[in-house]
Amino acid sequence: MKIARFAIKRQSRSGPDGTLFPFLPSPTPLQDENGELVGAVNLLVDLSERQQAEQTRQHLSAIVESSFDAIISKDLNGLIKSWNNGAERLFRYKVAEVIGK
Repeated sequence: MKIARFAIKRQSRSGPDGTLFPFLPSPTPLQDENGELVGAVNLLVDLSERQQAEQTRQHLSAIVESSFDAIISKDLNGLIKSWNNGAERLFRYKVAEVIGK
């Protein structure tokens, strides 16, 4: 049996309580050895948590970028991974000059 896969754009659907939730459909047509369609399997991936996490990430990113305080992040090796506008104003180095150092 041959399995073909294709992806479709994310969509929204009503849950049992009537609220909309985002999901990604993942239909998989099932074909026999002659290529004839004999069935299909459809998996719906709920994107609610992923969407909420992305909204939270964007919100926190906006706070960091708009802060007048210097906010710098480093990795475990002490290399600078992020440098906001407040850090540029305070230390007078541009992002490109400090990332990775």
